[in-house]
Amino acid sequence: MFALFLQICVPFVTIAYPWTLFASLPIFGWILPQMLVNVSFFISSSHATASSCCILFLTGPYKDFLISLFSSRIVKRRGTMVSVPQRNSLTIRK
Repeated sequence: MFALFLQICVPFVTIAYPWTLFASLPIFGWILPQMLVNVSFFISSSHATASSCCILFLTGPYKDFLISLFSSRIVKRRGTMVSVPQRNSLTIRK
């Protein structure tokens, strides 16, 4: 449920909030500083990236895949991996 809430908040924070500033501040007679305009456009343009990252890091199967992808790379860097096949039954030969 928390993941769904954050996925709903991403468009509000990245699109609605900056454009609300653009619409409301001039109504009250305030002049928008150039830095605020630049930051607002940067936040608006990062909507797709923020939404994609939110889905990748908060949805279970995607998050599990990313964790396994990065954890397998860390293990391979530490040393050589050796796999030993395991037998299902114990056989004693004389």
